[in-house]
Order: sequence, then structure tokens, then C-alpha cells
Amino acid sequence: MYYSLCGHSTSCQFVDQIDHDQVMSFRNWLLKNGNEKKNSKKKGNEKLTADWKAARVNQFVRLALGRSPGNGPIKKSDLGKMKPNGPPIIYAKSQLEAFFKTCTADQELRYRALYEPAFRKEELMYLEKEDVLVEKQMVRVQSKTRYDENGVMLYEYAAKAGSEREVPISKELMHRIVKQMNDPDHTNSRLVFCTSTGRPETHFWDKLQPIAKRAGMGGFNLKKFRATRATEWLRPKWLGGFGYDIPTVKNLLGHDKDGDSIWSYVRNVENEVLVAEMNKEKDKEKAASTQPSLPVKGPVLLPPSGSLAISGVQAF
Repeated sequence: MYYSLCGHSTSCQFVDQIDHDQVMSFRNWLLKNGNEKKNSKKKGNEKLTADWKAARVNQFVRLALGRSPGNGPIKKSDLGKMKPNGPPIIYAKSQLEAFFKTCTADQELRYRALYEPAFRKEELMYLEKEDVLVEKQMVRVQSKTRYDENGVMLYEYAAKAGSEREVPISKELMHRIVKQMNDPDHTNSRLVFCTSTGRPETHFWDKLQPIAKRAGMGGFNLKKFRATRATEWLRPKWLGGFGYDIPTVKNLLGHDKDGDSIWSYVRNVENEVLVAEMNKEKDKEKAASTQPSLPVKGPVLLPPSGSLAISGVQAF
């Protein structure tokens, strides 16, 4: 079985030839030459990304050779810590507003459809009309292979493992998507967002970057986009969020059931709650200190002399 690792040169031609050194060499190549930072004109993947890709290769080899868990070419300990460092970075509300305001109407619809369901890039690229579940008010992610009338493959999409799902969107966004699909000028294609020839729009990512720069965001970061939406889902309603629980958000994001990146979002929201609670207490204290003092009141007493006296105040 021949294999290729994203252009990484290797002397192996068969899966059973992939060993510890080959996988680690691939991982180190990603750190120096991966294209994750191509939009910032830099080379190399983040360590977390390179580690996860190496782990996927390891899992593929293990499954292809029928080995039990833990018996792949590498061990988890070879990769070290595979968790994000620190809290996730998210966009401020003002940044999102500026971004969407900078878009044209068509662009705003497309990138709103990327943001609301927290889609990955390919999940939006291959969104088909049949994936728009109007009655459920949801959009669906699923693997697919499509051919033309002559049997020639038009496109193929394999959803990330464990990421096939249905995600709710707002009524407004659903109405706008349906309106576009029913527009007679819309390209005759199964895809919701496509090129003029009905093919997947593979360059929409390049078109997105200039918009982000005009909005003052420097560049666009999809992980940051998804993290922002995940934080909104987890944030309690009294803080302006949706108040969804952790399993629900993991499912909406299409995260692996054993993945733990969700906890970085949870910790971020917990910190927001702590600050908000602290500010509420400070506001209460401030309000109490600024309230005007009320006059002293007490029962009217009639002493034997016949003069009037009020408790707390001496009368003559």
C-alpha cells in the first residue's frame, strides 16, 4: 500500500514500513513547512496542529495493520503535551461587527453561514441545498461524493471523523439562505455557495482575508472565529450567551467525543462569569453607598409633665 504525507518526502512505499522515525520526521517537517500560517506569509504549523496530524497518521497505520490501541509507530508521550496553552483567543463583539459591516451583502451571507454554525472551511464549501434542513432550522454536515451525468466525479468531501452533525441557525439566516437558493439567478448547482460554474468555491478563503484587513482585524483566523462562537454558546444567558451545556457544544462543534479542547473554552467562560459577578457586587456596594439617609423615626411618648418627646430626639 503506497502512501504520501502531504508532500513530505519519504523512502517508505508501504504502510508497514512506516515506523517511529518516519512519523516523527513528518511531524517535524510540519513544524517547519506546514501551510497553517500561509495567510501571514509564514511557514510552519503550530505544535498542536503538527502533533494532531502526526497522531492521525499514527492511528491510520495502527488500524491499517490491525494493531490494538497503543501499538502504533509512536506513543502519546513522543508528542508531549497535546493541549492548547492558555485560554482561547476570541474576537471582540466590536471586531465581529466591523467585519460583517465591511462585507458586501453576498459576502455577509456567506461568512455569516460560516460563523453561526461554527463551520470549518470545507464544511461550508461543500454545504449542499439538501443539507439546509428548513423545517428543523438546521444545517447539516455530512460526507458526500457527487458525479455528473457522464459519471465524472464533480467533487468529494470526507467529513472529519466524528464531525457529521446538524447545527441550528437563526431564523433570519435560514430565511436568507433559502431566499438565495430559490433565486432564479443562482447558479444551477447542488451547492449553496459555489462558483459560476457550480463547482465548490475553493478560493473563498483568499477572498476573506482582504475583508478582515479592511475591518482592522489584521488577518482572518478561522480557529479564533470558531472559538468565539463556541464561547457564545457556552456563555450563560445573563451574560448575553446561549447557556448551552458542554456536551451540546462539543456536538455542535463536531469535536471528537474524547477531545478535551472544549475545556479551554469552558475555563474562559468561567473567568468571564467571575469578573461579571465581582462587578455586580461592586455595583451593589456603590449603589448602597450613594443612597440618601432617611430621617430617624420613633414612637411618640407622652411624659408625665405633658410635654411631647420622640424617641431618639430630646424635646423641651
